[in-house]
Order: sequence, then structure tokens, then C-alpha cells
Amino acid sequence: MFIVSFDMGISNLAYCVIECTSKSDYNVREWKRINLGVPKSDLEALTFALFDVLDDIVFSVVNDTNDLTFLIENQPAFKAPTMKSLQMVIYTYAMTLKKNIDHSIKAKFISASSKLKYIEKKTGNKIDKNYKSNKNAAIEYTEQLIKDNEFMYDIFRNEKKKDDICDTYLQALYYIDAF
Repeated sequence: MFIVSFDMGISNLAYCVIECTSKSDYNVREWKRINLGVPKSDLEALTFALFDVLDDIVFSVVNDTNDLTFLIENQPAFKAPTMKSLQMVIYTYAMTLKKNIDHSIKAKFISASSKLKYIEKKTGNKIDKNYKSNKNAAIEYTEQLIKDNEFMYDIFRNEKKKDDICDTYLQALYYIDAF
């Protein structure tokens, strides 16, 4: 199974591609944060830029749509309408692949709080429910998990927006653990 986990953003769109054979056997194939490089007000340009990213992930990194799941961090419609639109672009892209290429493709909306629930479950520690604590908890826990994985730790160490890439990884681990 391949999982592609997204943390939404225009200048900070992050994703993690994981190949998973079981709850304890998975391999991160790609872990990135990218800038879509177009103005936030130009939804058409954003959509096409996102299509290019999605095509690259599906047809270059994954290159196998059999048992592919897209995890998309759910966005608040009224607080972040552009992010909600991009969320729906990814969902529609996945459903188009499902209809036209492989009926086993899935797309799931994941609550932003799911990664925190995952951390709390795994560590037994309660996390304060504020933005800064959430970001710090995600970064600290991810660093603990990946410290012995040279490939991931190099990416982590060199990333200036660690919280975005950490969110994608923890979102995927939540899904692997829960489903």
C-alpha cells in the first residue's frame, strides 16, 4: 500500500509518501515541502500547479496506483477557503484516478487533531491544545521517531518549516495505526 499524506499550504505544501506493508513495516519514499509558486488569489494557477505536483507524485514516486491512499488534512471552510479549495482539488484528483485508472484508490480527510491524538496515545503524555504546543509536540515526537533514519533525519534537519513535514508524517502514522 502507498500512502500520500498532505499538509495544505500554498507556499508550504508538504507531503510524505510512504510505502507500507504492515503497521510496523513501512518506508518513507519522499518527504517534502514545496512552494506552488503562484499567487494565492489565482485559484486556476494554483490548481494547475497542484496537478503538476500530484502527477509527479503518482506517476514518478509511487508509479503504482494499486492500493493508493491520499490523506488530506481537513481544512476549515470559512477560516481558510483557499486551502479548502486546494484540499478539494486533491480529493477530486484522487477520485478522477479512481474512476479512470484504478478503483482501489482512496482519499481520506483527516482532522488536524488526529496527529496529536496519535502522539498522546504513543507517549501517554497530554498535549496542551494550543497552536504552538501542537507544533512543538509534532516536531519533538517526529525527531524522536526518525533520529536513527539517516534519510529522514537529513531532510528533517535541513527543513526550515519542520512542523509542516512533521504533520504529514504523523498524519500517515495515525492512519497506519488506526486503519
